[in-house]
Amino acid sequence: MKNNDNYNRVFVDFDEFKEEIKDVDANSTWIPKIDSSVLTLKSFEEIEAPEIEKECNVSLESAVDTSNNTGFVLKYGKNSYLVRDTALDSILETAKIKGAALTRMPQYLFAEVLNKCFTVAKGDSLLLLRGEKVCACLSDLYEIMPISKLVDITERALNDKFGNLKFVSAENNYTYTSALWELPEAQDDLLEAYDKCVQKHTKRLHGKNFMPAIRFISSDVGKYAATAIPLFKMNGTYFRINSGIKVAHKLGTGNKVGIENYEKEIDTIFSKFIDMEKTMGAMSNCYIEHPVNAMIGICKKAGIGKRIATDAVEEIERFSNGSGCYMDDIYLSIAGVMSAAQQKGMSSMQLLDLEENIAKILYYKWKDFDVAGTITW
Repeated sequence: MKNNDNYNRVFVDFDEFKEEIKDVDANSTWIPKIDSSVLTLKSFEEIEAPEIEKECNVSLESAVDTSNNTGFVLKYGKNSYLVRDTALDSILETAKIKGAALTRMPQYLFAEVLNKCFTVAKGDSLLLLRGEKVCACLSDLYEIMPISKLVDITERALNDKFGNLKFVSAENNYTYTSALWELPEAQDDLLEAYDKCVQKHTKRLHGKNFMPAIRFISSDVGKYAATAIPLFKMNGTYFRINSGIKVAHKLGTGNKVGIENYEKEIDTIFSKFIDMEKTMGAMSNCYIEHPVNAMIGICKKAGIGKRIATDAVEEIERFSNGSGCYMDDIYLSIAGVMSAAQQKGMSSMQLLDLEENIAKILYYKWKDFDVAGTITW
């Protein structure tokens, strides 16, 4: 059901997606200037759901769903709110406490510990209510950027920079919203830029049939900044060529926040495709003498497990055929683990996190992994 914590919807029709996220924004309530020091957390069990239904003025189904997930109610003055699973990280941040031991505590003890921490919490909080529950308890420095506006801005900018778009898919849940467009009208120009960047030493036929694409991601609960990422599609797998643009929701040292900054940044998205010299270009000039060892070491650092990387390692072993190769070839083989991960049943969020971990490889010191001998997982 739509109010349940596990709600997740995938779209292949852009108009249906836009209707969904406009409805989400219209039915979201942001409550600012909540004194963090007077918040309290209460645990409850499923048998108490009818009482919680009345206390929180919600449906019984939402109360039962919460009892089977977080099992918490957040109280502020006379108001009581069901706590969604997406809110726990931000509640812990508000209470300024963390640690694995917390997750192993009984719920009543977890609530007791946090309530003691709340009493000394400083500053105000910003609560997000959505789908009959608190989805986040954020810092008062958090900048609200409605998802529907971000998507509208992104679509307009991409149409302006790349011509007609091909909408591939989108996804919406209580943790994040994502959308993926391919850029067929810009394919020739962007592949020409890619080929110029990597052609000096390449052995693999780079760029052939690659399709440029853009992935948009944002989250209202602190999981992701408002992000637009340049990609290429290779054999059905998308891989990143740089970090793209990223505009934070929370003000911090040196970062950009807010809708206006996102609009300025998305206007530079074409240049992000062209700006590959420090990533794909540098990789194509980095010769790796021990590609299998380097690949295993890089995968281990990136948190890519043997279960999904074995085929990619075997591919680079066949490709290099006992000799060396260039780092861009290794990167493309690693990018192929996305298909294996999908086949192994990874969730959409796990796949997004994996894609991000793979992209971090673009900024590693690759030669540090080029070592002789036997490297094991």
